[in-house]
Amino acid sequence: MTPTPDAVSTFIRFIQLKSLRERTKEEYVRWVKRLAKHCGVACASLASQEEVLGFLHHLQQQHDYEGSTLHQAVCGLRLFFRDHLGHADWKCWSQIRIKRIAPIPTVLSRDEVRVLLCSVKEPRFQAVFSLM
Repeated sequence: MTPTPDAVSTFIRFIQLKSLRERTKEEYVRWVKRLAKHCGVACASLASQEEVLGFLHHLQQQHDYEGSTLHQAVCGLRLFFRDHLGHADWKCWSQIRIKRIAPIPTVLSRDEVRVLLCSVKEPRFQAVFSLM
């Protein structure tokens, strides 16, 4: 498919055929539109590999987005360029490595643990919760 200014509207139809959540589809389209705005072009399909990498670098450095947000942007843009527009020859996707930060688990305070243990009346369950 050749890049045209209406590539975003055809991309919307393209992702409607995918079994993605509605919110994911909306976000993918939003990332494509943000790329076009960042590059100053009428349609994101007119952007080059270097501009895509520059946009992702801008998101990481200037906006300080976390790994999951950057990963979502990469997935949306990759779907647009590689799968929709057919730019299978683009090598920029293999250059991107996004490290996701694992969330820190919630730890109960001593008072919360005490309330939890006092609320359990069955001795066998008290033993299990005490061990945890």
